[in-house]
Amino acid sequence: MSSRVSTALRLLCLHYMKGLLNTGLSRSTQIITYATTTRWFGWGIVDSIIPIFLYSLVNGFAETGLLKATYTILFFISLPIAGELADYVSLKKLLLIGLGIYFFIGGSYFIAAATGSILFVILARALNGISYAIDNTARETAFLRYESSTGKAFAVFETITQFWWLVAVASSLVIVPHVDIQWLFLGIIVTNLVAFVIMLRLPTMAEEHHRKIPSFKKISKNIVQFSSLRFFFKIDRIPVFGTAVLQGLVLTLPTSYLAIFSYLSSNDLREAILIGGIGALPGIMSMFIGKSSDTSPRRSFLFGMILLVASFIVLAFATSFVMQLSVAFLAGVGAQIIYLSSMVLVKKSSDEKYLGEIDSTLTSVGALSEIIGVVAIGYLIDTINLRVLGLSIAGILGFLTLFVFLWWKSKFTNTAT
Repeated sequence: MSSRVSTALRLLCLHYMKGLLNTGLSRSTQIITYATTTRWFGWGIVDSIIPIFLYSLVNGFAETGLLKATYTILFFISLPIAGELADYVSLKKLLLIGLGIYFFIGGSYFIAAATGSILFVILARALNGISYAIDNTARETAFLRYESSTGKAFAVFETITQFWWLVAVASSLVIVPHVDIQWLFLGIIVTNLVAFVIMLRLPTMAEEHHRKIPSFKKISKNIVQFSSLRFFFKIDRIPVFGTAVLQGLVLTLPTSYLAIFSYLSSNDLREAILIGGIGALPGIMSMFIGKSSDTSPRRSFLFGMILLVASFIVLAFATSFVMQLSVAFLAGVGAQIIYLSSMVLVKKSSDEKYLGEIDSTLTSVGALSEIIGVVAIGYLIDTINLRVLGLSIAGILGFLTLFVFLWWKSKFTNTAT
């Protein structure tokens, strides 16, 4: 009986996901979503315990932050180049290159887990930064360039990929206690191979056939141009980029370090996995969030900021596992709303031919601040009271929310846009 129920649920989920993809989205978006879902499923089984794996190698929050920063540093360095290439090179080629690097990432993590080698952890995280910069920029550029309803495209993608990531997380609750972590890392290679085969079916747009890779001189010139302060001075870009900075600085606390806290207090990996899963749960709410982001992006953006403030207030007083789950959920919802509304605001304020560079610049701003934040937050956790830290971050985010509200109010006669 239970097997029949399980089969029925799986079929219902597949039918629901297929229905989402068939809501007027292009074939390219559908294939990218299928491929990414497959890859993320492999990561979902092991992703929630990676922070604990890193902590077990160095036994300190500040040191764990340094290992995490390896990924972010390479991600930041690679983003401007990836953004420039996304406007000149076939997006299909970029997506396949990104997927190709993931084979080496899985192998490096496997060796690191089997031998305890920090060197291979650093290699895995460095390669992960490069590959995700390419993959993320190419994917988001494809959605921004070829989908008329931007919020909807991102929402469908987030809903489907996060749903199956959560299914993988739920599976890991059963798998992790019985399988050594190195074999879980090896599973990344298997799912990535399937994703690579799916991505081979991605069509190349007609205008991409005649694009040529720009010279190094041209890439450098454009990167400098898009790094100038003038690039940020638009009504919608200032709050979007400013918030990206603060998110990068502080979100590592509820997204990574919170799981380590839970594991250290309970010595139960399942609790850490659940925190990661609850933090990603808002992803399957993206269809609802995407609709509101398309119609009222500024209002949605401010609501997301308010939820982030609330998450850090709860964190400051979190004394139980249930409260820790609440923090992860509130931070996840807030971050998801801000992400989807930011994509809509950026598209509305940007020239379409520069979308790749603009998207990578926005992500670069967040990545640069995350490099600082992941180390700084780790150090602060080791040195000051968590309650003081949580309330301080809530206060800073609250001030930024008020500033953004007043900024938009001063620029528009009707604030409800």
